[in-house]
Amino acid sequence: MTTLQKPHDLLSAVPFLIGYHPQNSLVVVALRGEKIGLAMRIDYPENLDPLPFQTITSHLIYEKADGALLVLYLPEDEKDGELLAKLVASIFKKAEINVPEILIVKEERWRSLLCQDDKCCSLEGNPLPNLDHSRVAAEQVYSGKILPFKTREELENSLNYLNEEELNISIKEFRIKAAENCAHLIDKYLENRSISDSELIAKFVLDLNDLTIRDYAFGITTQESLEVLWEFWLWTLRITPIGFRAPIATIFAVLSYERGEAAIANQSLEIAFIDNPQYSMANLLKRTFDAGWPASAFESMRRELHPKICETIFSPLEQELEEEKSS
Repeated sequence: MTTLQKPHDLLSAVPFLIGYHPQNSLVVVALRGEKIGLAMRIDYPENLDPLPFQTITSHLIYEKADGALLVLYLPEDEKDGELLAKLVASIFKKAEINVPEILIVKEERWRSLLCQDDKCCSLEGNPLPNLDHSRVAAEQVYSGKILPFKTREELENSLNYLNEEELNISIKEFRIKAAENCAHLIDKYLENRSISDSELIAKFVLDLNDLTIRDYAFGITTQESLEVLWEFWLWTLRITPIGFRAPIATIFAVLSYERGEAAIANQSLEIAFIDNPQYSMANLLKRTFDAGWPASAFESMRRELHPKICETIFSPLEQELEEEKSS
């Protein structure tokens, strides 16, 4: 968080610090020198019981804060909040925590309890700053922070389960992007025989945990590209950390089997089992290898299945839903 230079900055910073625009709240922002630290919010207290504020004080001490900013967002039935603000400030000061600013917000207006200038901070207060025009907001958005939610309920809802329609759309969008990423990475390897983009590789490895994307990646191989992509999957397997190797090991096992490298194929399956003993693709391949399936069977299966997987990934969502209903 940027340095706060004036009350407008503090009022703009609070929603970013706690994730939403608070109401009926007491907000405490820790300071270490001029650096903004921990932000704490509690429901506006119904009485002057000092216990909650002593707990907040203990958190400030743990954070090694030497100061704290207070912002009181008053309920409708609260007149001015001065008694509460003075109580909290006195508890902090006993712990040698300075309170350089206390702001009181009520009905979209604010005033500073410590400011003695009636022109600046009259009892009527000043309009709350527009977040869209705030320097603090501009800096936070530029650094990648999302805009605060309007209410705590909106924040909570943003973390709830997606409904079925939203979930279908989300999965659809993920698979399209993952398939495009997969094809792009393999094209880069075919072109250069190496890949230096670590972020692209990491995303590729993670995406392979989705079975549809794994099958899509497996189906890209053709008889013409088998030798080069065998090297690609070997290289990918050797750089992938434990916990993410099973999908890659099974694909590499099939390509090794097609090349007549039965020993390497079975060893690759062992890697998959170590990584995930319950990985169903590894169990299926183990049975087919033991049964002596011809290598050509895998090439035929890949050639037949890949167009269907592409259609599943890239077909419009509405078409998929209609097909599910009809089936």
